[in-house]
Amino acid sequence: MSTRPQHYCLKWNNYQSHVAEIFTQLLQAESMVDVTLCAEGHKIHAHRIVLSACSPYFQDILTNTEDSHPYIILSDMSFEDVRSIVEFIYRGELNVSADHFASVLKIAEELQIRGLMEVSNYLPTLENEINGESNPEALSSTPALEGNQNSSQCMDVLPDVSRTESVDIFLEASESVHEEPSTINTKLANPFADAIKGADDDVQDGLVHIRIQQRNGRKTLTTVQGLSSEYDLKKIVRACKKEFACNGTVIEHPEYGEVLQLQGDQRENICQWLTKAGLAKPEQLKVHGF
Repeated sequence: MSTRPQHYCLKWNNYQSHVAEIFTQLLQAESMVDVTLCAEGHKIHAHRIVLSACSPYFQDILTNTEDSHPYIILSDMSFEDVRSIVEFIYRGELNVSADHFASVLKIAEELQIRGLMEVSNYLPTLENEINGESNPEALSSTPALEGNQNSSQCMDVLPDVSRTESVDIFLEASESVHEEPSTINTKLANPFADAIKGADDDVQDGLVHIRIQQRNGRKTLTTVQGLSSEYDLKKIVRACKKEFACNGTVIEHPEYGEVLQLQGDQRENICQWLTKAGLAKPEQLKVHGF
């Protein structure tokens, strides 16, 4: 007499590849995204669970923020390099030109990207490969990396750069990348979703006007007018005071709304800082009095 099985085990043979493909499709469609990476004025919308699974660094940041959709500015990082790393995270494949290879690995090490950060230890071997000193055995023995000399195609899974927008959130930089997990970041910036408070198109003429005020018996002041009300100027002025070692405040102008005021002639400093922080593009800056 036969007995019925007490337990069944079914295995989906292509489960991993299917899940990877689904996440790639979500990335391409920018669907269900809940985190945004910003570099050089461009944005990449991604998924917290995917970034966290592939990077202890992102996992620490995203676990310790209460924001539902944090924005992370990756200062001093090439957008194309960040784009290549995100493609690697979603597809497990790195396709990058030789002149960007070392910089991509450096960023991967900073961001603790699993499968890439270990490769920097083998960089001399890989550089020899790039320079034409081919050693297929050494390359194939490199952990977490499989060389493909015949492949020149890049898997383009991210939206085209031309469709990305400029960074539209202010994030205040914190201390160091090697701090404890409760402290967020280095050249990366701490998410401040609560800094958003306005519409995209409320800058009067699309320009940011930077002027100097010199009055008899008073100290020199630098004013910044035209930043979108999307940004929290009080947080910006706090960051400027720390960066430029000067006093500053936010005043209410009857015509222009909130205007940022800094002590001293900070025109050159503020131009460089606004561009680096992604709060304005160089062509948006209108400097008066230089």
